[in-house]
Amino acid sequence: MHVLGVVARDYSLSGTLRKERALYCEGEKKCDNLEKAAELDPTLNYLYMYRAACLMRKQSVEAALAEINRVLGFKLALECLELRFCFYLALEDYRATLCDVQAILTLSPEYRMFEGRVAATQL
Repeated sequence: MHVLGVVARDYSLSGTLRKERALYCEGEKKCDNLEKAAELDPTLNYLYMYRAACLMRKQSVEAALAEINRVLGFKLALECLELRFCFYLALEDYRATLCDVQAILTLSPEYRMFEGRVAATQL
């Protein structure tokens, strides 16, 4: 049983290493590393957040929202809620935007948004 735990840990670690490698790559290499990282550890928030940000740059707000909702479907992460908040703002869905801010404040009353520049309580 111990061997299985070591293999699982190494498998997850490989996904994290691929993600880190992708941070320093450009273009196709970045995408290849992120796809491999997703295969090795599909629970890494960054993968979904990066793909959602790329979709936003392509002006595909609905697709970006769907991508970030994928990760929020199995892992509640404040940075993902913050990103979804921005997507809802782009869609002018203020009710959903408010729900995300309330969720963020419920989970972490001291949370600061926009790279730490704004306290969530000020929104």
